[in-house]
Amino acid sequence: MQAGFITPASLHYVRNHGPVPRLSWGAHRLAVNGLLGRPATFTMDELLERFEEVTVTCTLTCAGNRRKEENMVAKSIGFNWCARPAGARAGRRPAAR
Repeated sequence: MQAGFITPASLHYVRNHGPVPRLSWGAHRLAVNGLLGRPATFTMDELLERFEEVTVTCTLTCAGNRRKEENMVAKSIGFNWCARPAGARAGRRPAAR
């Protein structure tokens, strides 16, 4: 806990199951749909212009966290993670309403 509750970027775990998408700011759209009364699509600029910016702190943890102990009881598929792949970050984003 030398760094406090927020994990420094240099210590944050990275776990991807595929390549990181390369998005174009001008071409990318965010579609919000599903069980909504009115689906909507936003450009990146619209997200910044139409929604208040808030800072959100969240903790991320790998779904395979503690798999090592799980494998001692019953063998699963995947790497033997211990209790380490977790991190807390604070980030700015448009507020959801």
